[in-house]
Amino acid sequence: MTVRVLAVLSVAAGLAAQTITVPPGAGTAEQGSVSVNPFASSNVSGAGVPNRMQVVYDAANFAGITTPVLITRMKFRSNGVAATWAGGSISNMIVEMSTCPVDYLAMTSTFANNHGADRSTVWNNAVTILPGTSTAATNPNPPGGVMFVDLDLASLGTPFSYNPALGDLVIDFQSAGFAGTVTGSVPNCDALSTGALARRSFTNIGQFTATGTTPAANAIVVEFDYAPIGGIYANFTASPRAGGSPLSVTFTDQSSSGAGPITSWAWDFTNDGVDDDFTQNPTFVYPCGTHSVRLTVGDGVNAPVTIVRPNLIVTDEITASFIWSSPSAGTVQFTDTSNPPATAWDWDFNGDNMTDSTLPNPQWTFGDCLPHTVRLNAQRNCGPIATVSNRVVSAITLETQFTGGSVGASNWCNLFDVNVTNAFGLEICGLDVVPNTTATSFPVDIYICPATITGNESVPGVWRKVATGMGGPASSGVRNYLTLDKPIYLAPGTYGFMLHHVPVSSGLQAGQIYSSSGANNYGNADVTISNCKVRGGLFTGTLFTPRIWNGAFYYATCDTSGEASYGVFDLGCAGTQGVARNNLVAAPRLGNTMTAEFTNLPIDAAIVLIGFSRTSSPFGSLPLDLTSFGAPMCLGRVSPDATEFITGTGNVANFNLGIPNIPGLLCGQFYTQALVLDPGINTLNATVSDAAAAVIGN
Repeated sequence: MTVRVLAVLSVAAGLAAQTITVPPGAGTAEQGSVSVNPFASSNVSGAGVPNRMQVVYDAANFAGITTPVLITRMKFRSNGVAATWAGGSISNMIVEMSTCPVDYLAMTSTFANNHGADRSTVWNNAVTILPGTSTAATNPNPPGGVMFVDLDLASLGTPFSYNPALGDLVIDFQSAGFAGTVTGSVPNCDALSTGALARRSFTNIGQFTATGTTPAANAIVVEFDYAPIGGIYANFTASPRAGGSPLSVTFTDQSSSGAGPITSWAWDFTNDGVDDDFTQNPTFVYPCGTHSVRLTVGDGVNAPVTIVRPNLIVTDEITASFIWSSPSAGTVQFTDTSNPPATAWDWDFNGDNMTDSTLPNPQWTFGDCLPHTVRLNAQRNCGPIATVSNRVVSAITLETQFTGGSVGASNWCNLFDVNVTNAFGLEICGLDVVPNTTATSFPVDIYICPATITGNESVPGVWRKVATGMGGPASSGVRNYLTLDKPIYLAPGTYGFMLHHVPVSSGLQAGQIYSSSGANNYGNADVTISNCKVRGGLFTGTLFTPRIWNGAFYYATCDTSGEASYGVFDLGCAGTQGVARNNLVAAPRLGNTMTAEFTNLPIDAAIVLIGFSRTSSPFGSLPLDLTSFGAPMCLGRVSPDATEFITGTGNVANFNLGIPNIPGLLCGQFYTQALVLDPGINTLNATVSDAAAAVIGN
């Protein structure tokens, strides 16, 4: 007996034809996307070329259909745009349907692989493109399109028997192209793309081409006419189907019979051949493992039927995840957040594929400020092992945003204000940036000035280059770590901060990715970044604002890590050798000798001022204008609580200061500035160097 005869007998038996539109909701709402028309390879007037399109619809689109049905008609709606077309015809179209042997998400571009054993030709005939007019519409408004193709399978084709319980639905359109010219544009089909429970593949190079495009989310709107098929059918749902053991699962019978109600149920919850329950909607508690479920139902008239759902219940399948924080520089506290909760852990902190900890929430000391890939293998009871890896930097972090959107080439600069509020200052040990290109490596020079960037963007004399960061290997648009050649210490206060993406050569340089919109203020209890700008050159070029730096600071503070620090907090005045610099050689650590290097000394000699204040001195408030002392344009910035005369050679001299190994001195702060001897420069015969702040650390 043919399927068409079955359809006729079904209707004769009084089974009313019903209608369903997929995707769900499409019957009353425009879906807002379009699909390449399976009934035409082009949207323009003229003859369409042979083409093929295959769509696999998830069975979930047919919710409410719980028994096998006979699909007797399919109608297709145009998308909601203002358009009119006069119609036409396709000389021949073959439409095949089947139950997909795999989930729609596993659809491939090879058409034959997506067809099931019930593959059937439901249409092998000409197709009429009905004339029509559509109006503009968007989701969730009512549809603006009209039905422009009507495939009456019961009259001109072959109806298809489909049971959603057995798999997803395949519709395979194979078009020979237009017969003659179609007047007016052929409409696209209304379709859902984002969130569609369907996949589509197509080709425009032949009616019987074997492969198409990579499958993508797209559900063409189809109105199906269908009629239930008589008989007894077993079906059920289970909820939940996954979770931690012991897992309580409730089963809901959805079986049906054309002869009357279902009268018997036999549940085998583990498919071991032993029936476990004989009620209609039972509950069962599962131990750890993956379990198949069997249901046999009877109606007292037909022979009992059985359905088996393989691997339906999976317990203790875990999604591995973790978070981390840095309670002190170099040390990271990890917290497992796997779901459902894990019962076993295997942590690898240093990338050597060896187990470093089996604790759920371990702490690890890296001892550096470099990024590390941390891997967690998590398992719950007997469930499968799940793995997750994250990039971790063992330092306190302040991030801006990483949304991108705009690009600056090499030689461009990011400029922004940094306001340090931590009483001990902070020491930046690394940064993240987002390069605009692929590069083996790329340099970024870092400058600071002792004031806001506003008004100082184009004044080179107020800036000091404090470090060079080296990034790479880099990929365009991917966050990349900059390794600094020296740490950057910022004492409490406001600074201008500038990153110059140094031009070198192709493959060894990178520009920047930044954002033209978003918040322009990012901060925590220690530091704030604000007033972000960009420009196309170092101290030159048009300033664009606001332009948000896409980046991060990695830093330490003495109060959290005992970090020893030293860095310039304000500028000196120029002498015959320029401004004398005040640079760190060896940090001020307990039980060690701190060394600072003073450069640009005209006669290789200076008097170093060591003070415990940068706001007041025996001579008055700081900074102190030295004009009255004979040094105009010079400012004393350090209280002269102690002094030391230093000499050297080559315009350079070192200042050494022994730090006693006394724990009470930890995080103690002091300041240095040199009175630079420069005969004849002014009546004082001296200038002053840059001023630096120091914090005693471990």
